[in-house]
Amino acid sequence: MKISKTRFMHYIKNVPYPKEVKKRLNALQLDESFDSIDAIIELENESRRNIIRETMQQVLDEDSDELSIDNDKLKEVDKQQDILLPYFKKIESLVARKVKNVFDGMITQEQDTFDQPYYQFEKDGYPFFAFLDTLQEDDSTIRYIETKATTSNKFLELNYRIDKELYPVFIQDSNGIWRTRTAMGYQGCKSYEKKLEKLKKIEDKAGKYVYDLAYQRYVIEKSKNVQKEQRYYLALLNSDYTFDGTSDKNGEPIYSDDIITIIDLTDVTNDMLDLLEKDTDYVIDLINHMDSETIKLEETLMKGDILVKSKYRQLIGIDFPITEFYQYHHGFGNNKTTVKELIEEGILGFNQMPESLLLKPNQIIQYEAFKTGQQHVNKDNIKKTIESLKYPLYHLDFETFPCPLPRFKGEKPYEQSVFQFSLHIEEQSGVCDKDKNHFEYLATDHQDRREEIINELIHHIKDDGGNIIAYHASFEKKVLSRLAEIFPKYANILHQFIGRAFDLKDILKNNKQLIQSLHLSEETFNFYDVRQHGSFSIKKILPIFSDLNYKNMNISNGNDALVGYAKLQGLRKENPKKHKELIEDMLEYCKQDTWAMHVIKISLEKLAKMDF
Repeated sequence: MKISKTRFMHYIKNVPYPKEVKKRLNALQLDESFDSIDAIIELENESRRNIIRETMQQVLDEDSDELSIDNDKLKEVDKQQDILLPYFKKIESLVARKVKNVFDGMITQEQDTFDQPYYQFEKDGYPFFAFLDTLQEDDSTIRYIETKATTSNKFLELNYRIDKELYPVFIQDSNGIWRTRTAMGYQGCKSYEKKLEKLKKIEDKAGKYVYDLAYQRYVIEKSKNVQKEQRYYLALLNSDYTFDGTSDKNGEPIYSDDIITIIDLTDVTNDMLDLLEKDTDYVIDLINHMDSETIKLEETLMKGDILVKSKYRQLIGIDFPITEFYQYHHGFGNNKTTVKELIEEGILGFNQMPESLLLKPNQIIQYEAFKTGQQHVNKDNIKKTIESLKYPLYHLDFETFPCPLPRFKGEKPYEQSVFQFSLHIEEQSGVCDKDKNHFEYLATDHQDRREEIINELIHHIKDDGGNIIAYHASFEKKVLSRLAEIFPKYANILHQFIGRAFDLKDILKNNKQLIQSLHLSEETFNFYDVRQHGSFSIKKILPIFSDLNYKNMNISNGNDALVGYAKLQGLRKENPKKHKELIEDMLEYCKQDTWAMHVIKISLEKLAKMDF
C-alpha cells in the first residue's frame, strides 16, 4: 500500500491517535489525488464542517435515541448548497472580534481557508501542515487561537472532588479567559491531575479538540523559531449564552462577545508535545511497513453502538453480534466479562454466547427470542399500561433544527429549535382516522414561527387531561419546556402538556417509575422481537406490527427532515416548485411518524388480548 505524503498529512491532522491508525489507513480511497495544497485545504474545510455535524449529533443524542444525523447525506447536501461552512465563518468572525476586544495588538484572520497562513515542516520525508484560524500578536506574546464550532460545556463542566466538595478544572481570569486552576496559581491534587490526563486523550469528547490544538502547536513550533512567548487557545461557542433577539437592519442576529468562550490550554498542550512526537513516529513507521490488511473484525465489533444498523452487520458477516445484548458495555456474568475478552475467545455472536454469562433478565429475554424465534410478550404489563392511559390520546412528534448559532430570541447555541409538528388525535381506543384526525404545522421559511407553533398546539390539544403520546417523550418534553422558558405567558399550559406526556416506548420497555405507579412486574422488557436487533427505535418496531415503511418516501427520517428544513429558505426564492414539493414531503414524513405511533399502540393493545 502506498500513501501519498500529502494524504498522510491529512490523515495525521484528522485521525491522529494510534489505535485507529491501521483501520483508517485501510479505509483510505487511494485512487484520490491529494498532491496539491488546494486539495489539502478543502479537506481542512471538510473537517470543520464535520465538527458542526458531530456537535449537532451530540445534541440530538442527548435528547433522543430516535434522532440521528446521517453524515453521508448531510455531506452530500452540504456540497451542493454549503449549508454548514457559513456558520463556521460567522463563528470565526465572532472569535476575531472578541480576541480584538480582549487583547491588544495586531490580529490576523482569514475566513477563507485558502487565504489562511499555514505552517509546514517535514519529518522523515513526510510533510505536516497546520492551518491558522486566528493569530494575535503584541510586543511580548503571540497568541494562536483555534476556533472549534462546538460548545464549551464539555470543558467548563469538568470538575474534581476534594473531601466531597466539587471544584471546576477551569476558572476565569480578569480578562474572562478560562485557564486551568494550576495555570492560575492554585495547587493541584490527584483528582485534579486525573481530570487533566483525561483531557489529553483524543478519545475524550473534549480531549479530541485539545489534541488537535496540541497538533497545531507541534507543527508551528517545529516549523518556526520564535523568541516571543507563545500561547495556545481554543475558541468555542458558549453553552450558556442566550440570544437576546437583537438584529441589524437586514434582520441578521447581532451577538455579544459573550457568545464566544476562550480557553487557554498552553500548559496542557505543552505536556502533550512528547506524545505528538511518539504518535507521528508510530504512524510513519506503520505506513512505511504496513501492507493492505482488512479491517479487523474486533475493531468493527467494538463499535457496538452502530451495529444495530444492517450495513454494519453485513460488513462483519454476523446477523446478531454480541454487542446487541442489552447493557453489553457493563460486561457479562458474575465476573463482568467484557466484549473485548469474549471476542478474544472467539465469541462474536448470539449463537456462540454461553448462557451461563447471561444473568440480566433482559439479556435472557433477548437470547430466548433469538434461540426460539418467538416474541417475548408480557401481556399483563402491556394491558395495564395501556388501560392507564386517558383519552383522547394526542400522538405528537416534533422536528427540530439544532443550529450552531442561535437564530431567535431566547435560544442558545445548538438549541433544538422546533420548526414542525404532527398530531394525530385518537378520540377513543382505536378511533382515529389518518387524515381527518390529523393536524400539522411546518415553518416553510426560516422566520421565527415558535409562537405560531405554540398557538397551534394549544388550539388542537384540549384541556381535557388526555395523554400526549410521544416516542421517547423526553425529547418532546424538553422542547415544550424550552418553549415555556422562552415564552412565559404560555408556561402554565405548556407545563400542563408536559405533565400529560406519556412515552409510547414505555409500553414496550418499562421504566421504574411506571412499574411502581402501576404495580407492574419488574421485567425490563414487556415486548421483544428478534427483528429489533437490540434496538427500541420506532423504525425497528413499526415493521413488526405493520406494512408501513419509509423506504419510498423522499423524506424518510429525522435527518432528512433536518436537512430539508436547512434547504427551505434557499429554495423559497431559487426554485418555488421544488420548495413546494419539499414542503409536501416534509409534512408527509412527520405525519407518518405520528400515525406509526397510533398503529404501534393499537397493535400492542390487540397483542395483549390475544391467546397464545
